Amino acid sequence: MKACIKTVVIILVFANLVACGFQMRGSNLDNLGDSTIFIQSRSGSDLALELKKHLAYSDISVSDSPGNADYIIALDDETYERDILSVSAETGKVEEYELFTSILLSIRGPDGKKLVTAEPLVARRDYIFNQDSALGKFDEEEQIRREMNDQIAAAIIRRLR
Repeated sequence: MKACIKTVVIILVFANLVACGFQMRGSNLDNLGDSTIFIQSRSGSDLALELKKHLAYSDISVSDSPGNADYIIALDDETYERDILSVSAETGKVEEYELFTSILLSIRGPDGKKLVTAEPLVARRDYIFNQDSALGKFDEEEQIRREMNDQIAAAIIRRLR
């Protein structure tokens, strides 16, 4: 009897989800369809590589030249900074850093018209630094930088919607 009640409750929950219009969150870039996108950035940009991965995941083709692209995404003034947040009062050594990444995003449409003009995108993270495990902390810093690139790339994808 209890199994039957659980089954009915599960069916009712799923019926309510379907009835309310719930959809799984996805990239939702169907409106770009067969468009191609060119990413204009400084050479070797980790953020541009991450954005290309996000676009490929969304089944949007990335062009190698602006002449073949329908949309041009410009990533300008890409900066990475590391600032000291706190210092030990006893030893004078750094205890905490803040990582900061910023870019200016511009998007031009098929007719060359600017759709987005110099919109700043920023990501900030902080982490505790321990001198005794410096190598591990440098790896942690690189991981945080990759996560910030992923965060900004996801924000660009949301902006494209």
